[in-house]
Amino acid sequence: MMPAKFTTVSAVVFTFLATLLFITAFPIPHPQDEASIETFVDHALKKWYSEYGAEKGLKVARVDVCFRANPKNFVSGEGAVIAPIGQELPEGQRIIATTVYPPKVRELIVDGIKNVAWKYPGKYRTDLHYVALSLVKQSQSGLDTKTDQPTFKKLPNYLISDALATAKELHEHSLHECSAFPEWSKEMAGSGNYLEQFKKIVTKISSMIMPPDQEKNDKSKDDICAAMRKNNFTQHRAHVLAVMACRQNNIPCFGFISASETKNYLIGTYSDQTGWLYFDFSAPKKGFFRDPPVLLTRAPLIANFSGCNHNYWSAKASAYQSTQWGIYGFSRTNWGIKNKDSDYTVARTYKLDEITK
Repeated sequence: MMPAKFTTVSAVVFTFLATLLFITAFPIPHPQDEASIETFVDHALKKWYSEYGAEKGLKVARVDVCFRANPKNFVSGEGAVIAPIGQELPEGQRIIATTVYPPKVRELIVDGIKNVAWKYPGKYRTDLHYVALSLVKQSQSGLDTKTDQPTFKKLPNYLISDALATAKELHEHSLHECSAFPEWSKEMAGSGNYLEQFKKIVTKISSMIMPPDQEKNDKSKDDICAAMRKNNFTQHRAHVLAVMACRQNNIPCFGFISASETKNYLIGTYSDQTGWLYFDFSAPKKGFFRDPPVLLTRAPLIANFSGCNHNYWSAKASAYQSTQWGIYGFSRTNWGIKNKDSDYTVARTYKLDEITK
């Protein structure tokens, strides 16, 4: 069955952004200098440790978003900064608590992905620094069990439906228009049970990723079908193609972005016998693993939501405003590039019992 598309969240965001235009943004009651930010983080972590420190295996995602005031980066305008800060993944990850600084204006949950929104006072040329912390518990149960007949019946029905939605149903990256895609996906999967096919698809596609210097000069970033015919992919295209090829073979699968400082392109599948299994196309030599950094997003998106980057194939924060044509991202950040000359989103994962010692 084709997943239903929902417009409610987008409507909420549009109303929210329109409302922000009438909010006085300054003076800022919560200073955003580095000392104030780090004091907030330190107090929050100590509080969580006092409440949950006895529970082993808890992880914290820290997401920093910064917009610079220098002329090269400054973009005027009133709106909202929206950033994904964690997600609920049945049998995989549960959000225990979140906290942000400065205080959020709104919290938005889309397909289980928690987003926060802050004011973007673009009438004033000043550095803007936002930080979000998420405390999560990841499941590690039943990971040593092997099976010849894997199943995924423990997942809730809605997630199974989402995890099997095909390119034809979602029109994902226009792959529904690529006539060679179904047969190509079948060749990538080969024979075996779905966990074996998952590993074959991922391994084959990861071997076809172009080197960084070639990716930098690639001029056909939007033609994923042409890249498929050439078997020559950027990390992002490999990410998308692997997820959709798995689904084409009835393998439940998502693409993920995690709280890791460098760019990452995780793909994951699930079985009742072994739990979630992941692979990162930005680090193929690492192979398959079961203990990821905190997961921030999963893709492709099922609901309609304009306040995100590339339907959550990216976890970067952006500043949005409402126009007569809809919601528009007018100031964007880079991922993992933290310096005084760039607007950035940096995400990191820590173990709670380690960072509070």
